[in-house]
Amino acid sequence: MTLARPYDVVLYGASGYTGALVADCLAQSCAGAGLRWALAGRHLDKLEAVRSQLHLHSVRDIPDLLHAESGDAGSLHELARRARVLINTVGPYAAHGDALVHACIAQGTHYLDLCDEPQTVDHLRRHWHHLAVRKKICILPCCGFMSLPVDIGVLHLLEGLRHDFGASLRHQRVEVFAGIEADGAISGGTWAALLQSLAESGLPRLRRFQAAQQQALPARPQYRQDLQRWALPLVTIDGDVVRQSARLRGDYGADFRYGHFALGEHLLPMLGLAAGIVGLTLAAQWSPTRQWLQGRLPSGSGPSAEERARGWFRISLIAQVRNRRWQTQVSGGDPGYGATSHMLTQAALLLAGGGIAAYGVLTPASALGLAIIPALERGGVHFAPISPCPPSPALS
Repeated sequence: MTLARPYDVVLYGASGYTGALVADCLAQSCAGAGLRWALAGRHLDKLEAVRSQLHLHSVRDIPDLLHAESGDAGSLHELARRARVLINTVGPYAAHGDALVHACIAQGTHYLDLCDEPQTVDHLRRHWHHLAVRKKICILPCCGFMSLPVDIGVLHLLEGLRHDFGASLRHQRVEVFAGIEADGAISGGTWAALLQSLAESGLPRLRRFQAAQQQALPARPQYRQDLQRWALPLVTIDGDVVRQSARLRGDYGADFRYGHFALGEHLLPMLGLAAGIVGLTLAAQWSPTRQWLQGRLPSGSGPSAEERARGWFRISLIAQVRNRRWQTQVSGGDPGYGATSHMLTQAALLLAGGGIAAYGVLTPASALGLAIIPALERGGVHFAPISPCPPSPALS
């Protein structure tokens, strides 16, 4: 990272629905900060259209436009060579992520994306982690609503426990329950990536979920009296990310257990949603039905500004050590795009500023630590103070 580079941050995939929102978030965050940044993608005319819509404060904040294509390894290496930090919003990442990660490691460039594909993240860990450590590069997937807020939220909660237990927390059994509530629409690109992810890893994802239960709270529907909510287990990458943070950091307790759940006031609608997810997973295994489903939400489409303004999320976190419990909450606006764009942007700026806790293929908590919380708070992602809650039986 000693070579001079023209850009602090380069956003690849800026002409897509999510990429354009991240570009605008970058424009607002980089205003007056003296950061050099650029937008990159296949079509310069589309990038110019995105740039023309940015909320720029002065001509000094105008980003450059760079050409690169996912199928052209040379252009990806050239792109990586020019950036200190590269953000990738081109999914699905199983198809478009690995070549760019390779280029970033080869060129000494930190990398972030919004991947929520378990098999893709596993591949990155197996193939690139040790080389990234040797080259002192941070490769950071899962840096949007999946899975940054819950991962940083758990770290925030456990930091509060350390005030009570000190170094002895390392020797304790620590149980953390996470309950997710959210409302928001999705874009065509996200829908296509979801269907592809389910097609490639639907059944393996279920087997992976079962295998992970040795490090998790029992995954069964339950009524949480403390939250006045029903909780159903969620088969998403978030639980794996939090448990990976525990392994990488090594300070979450000698026996760390984590459970990831969806919350709702009424059981029947939640069971209906769970059945719908299972049905979608099965439908995605067959190409004709997958293509038909993908056509229901075309690529490039997405929720309007008004729809995004109505979106929200709330993550309730409860930790138990022995017979004592603590709680906190992470909350914010539109989870899929508004909050996600802000999270990805702030993570990239923290890396560009040298705020890196470790190297390798990492998780938000292991790479960024608590340093990102102030920037997230300024953008409307709120971390509630940690408070004790009444004793109860074990969280499981």
